[in-house]
Amino acid sequence: AQQIEAGAEAERIRAIEGAKAEAERQHIAIYRDLPPAILLGLAAQQLAGKLDRIEHVNVTPDLLATVLGGFRKGPAVIEAR
Repeated sequence: AQQIEAGAEAERIRAIEGAKAEAERQHIAIYRDLPPAILLGLAAQQLAGKLDRIEHVNVTPDLLATVLGGFRKGPAVIEAR
């Protein structure tokens, strides 16, 4: 009986973790085709929401150049599907 119970518990855990993995795949798929500028903006929003808990932020010249270079290209365009 204990072996059957352990097998059922293991199957329940596999089902739950499988559902979580599928949900994460779908969540990531939303962002897959977005332009880098949009992704950067979303990341900046996430960062801004956590600034009160962040003590230090290192902004390197190469990161800053990448960010500013992306902004110089103009507004990001999202195509309708």
